[in-house]
Amino acid sequence: MSNQQTEKIKLILKRNERGLFCLFTEDGKCLPNQASVSLSSEPFGAQELTVKFVCDGENIRVIGDPEVDDNGGESSTV
Repeated sequence: MSNQQTEKIKLILKRNERGLFCLFTEDGKCLPNQASVSLSSEPFGAQELTVKFVCDGENIRVIGDPEVDDNGGESSTV
C-alpha cells in the first residue's frame, strides 16, 4: 500500500460536439483516446457506465509492464 494520497478527480459524462457521450474532467477537458462510451441501466437499478480507452503509448500508456518489440520479444520500459 502506498503512503501517497491520491487526488480525487470529478468526472462528468456529457455529449461532445458530435452528440456522442464522452467523459470530461470537471474543468471541461475531454479525456483522451475514448474509443467507446456506453451508459445502461436496469429498472430500479444503478446506471452503469462503460468506457473503452485506446492505450496508444503516448496519451495513455501502461507503466511497469514489459514492452513487446516488433519481433515479438520483450524489452523493459524506461
